[in-house]
Amino acid sequence: MKKFLSDSWNGNLCPVKNCGKNDPEIKNLMELIAKNRDKIEKTFDEPQTQIFETYNCCVQEYLELILEQAFYQGFSLGIKFTTEAFEENTN
Repeated sequence: MKKFLSDSWNGNLCPVKNCGKNDPEIKNLMELIAKNRDKIEKTFDEPQTQIFETYNCCVQEYLELILEQAFYQGFSLGIKFTTEAFEENTN
């Protein structure tokens, strides 16, 4: 537990960073997204490319925020479950 707390405090843990990397369905979907993104980018002129890059940055930021919120909510639920388990054991 000490190592976990230390790693958490020092920012060494990033559960979202590796989320889904070993999942074949997610890997396949990521490859499909990249392939189609490359196809569509080839059809753009310079202004459209800039708009598309801005759009992609916004989507990426949105996804990161959603993942962060999901992590917080999951962590909070885990704490609640743990708290209830300890409360039941002490009663």
